Amino acid sequence: MNLFYIITFNLFLIIPNIVLFAQSTNESLTPKEIVVKYLDLYNERKFNERYNFLASISKTNINKDEYINFYKDVFESDIQCVDIITSEIEAESNQSRYRRIKVDYFTSLKGEEYKQREYYTFINENGKWKIVWTRLMKALADEKVEISDFKKAIELFNKIIDMNPYDAYSYDRIAWCYIRDQNLAGETRKKEIFNNSKKAIFFEPDISEYYRTMSIYYHLEKLDNLQLDYINKAIDLALNESDKSIYYSDLSQYYMDIDYSKSLDYINKAIQLNSSDPYCWYQLGIIHKNYKKYENAKDAFKKALLLKPMEDYFQAGLYGSYSYTCYSLNMYDVAKIYIVKALELDPTNSFYKFFFEINLKDK
Repeated sequence: MNLFYIITFNLFLIIPNIVLFAQSTNESLTPKEIVVKYLDLYNERKFNERYNFLASISKTNINKDEYINFYKDVFESDIQCVDIITSEIEAESNQSRYRRIKVDYFTSLKGEEYKQREYYTFINENGKWKIVWTRLMKALADEKVEISDFKKAIELFNKIIDMNPYDAYSYDRIAWCYIRDQNLAGETRKKEIFNNSKKAIFFEPDISEYYRTMSIYYHLEKLDNLQLDYINKAIDLALNESDKSIYYSDLSQYYMDIDYSKSLDYINKAIQLNSSDPYCWYQLGIIHKNYKKYENAKDAFKKALLLKPMEDYFQAGLYGSYSYTCYSLNMYDVAKIYIVKALELDPTNSFYKFFFEINLKDK
């Protein structure tokens, strides 16, 4: 998994991003005050007290011990708040009024400081603002995405949306599930990608990763100009250089069939920003393979293989691409090993099965 996703995953552990809201009273803390207090309690590691801010709907799904235990593996870093911005969102006519809070803050990972942005939503329970905490559900759903169990992941993300219909992250992740699950019918799949991606951008319009998702939708629709526009928008909104790395990888793919030199320029820029990201090396290998530069492709794939494995969807692609490259270099034994690895992660992939049966089964 690349650094961007590692940071994002850990940050979601630190800061819950969903909270419901009703009418304010003079006796309760304001949503801004709650956010500040909630972050302070994290820095003080007072998770027992943080639990008291959770809404009843969250406490129904997780008890205090489970909540505290969830934070045991959080890396030791403090959160420095940069800005807290309130923005009110009118709810649908059959629901309560919602209020959204946007927070910009700094956190650290391995000694490096990163700027992050999160959204909160609030509801009032008996005159007090409470947090609907869904981070554990998101972690479980993300684990299902990692192992390509997209059906279960979508079920979990939809459960989160039932708790808060303004959860942009869950909409975006549902869109990604449909991007990855190629077993679905084409038009149904594209419709789900578009609708969920659109909602994510609508509710949180300055989160860069959501624009990347929409760019992939336009790639599937072969609307190249819109695809490029959304990739560039993601780059513009990225808060850190490391965040931009994956978007430059996307630009390299965009130009792969158009301009070999420009494609290489962008992927090398991505690697320069985050050389520990296996996805960047994987994409460099794809570019070389596309132009039949198999020795260069093999070297890039080997570097990706030495790094931490990506989620199953991409890791299978790495194994399959490395297998094809080795086969093209007459390295049949290695090719057979890695196409089997690809099939272990993605056993229904028709290309991997065909390639193995036709080219490597009897080698």
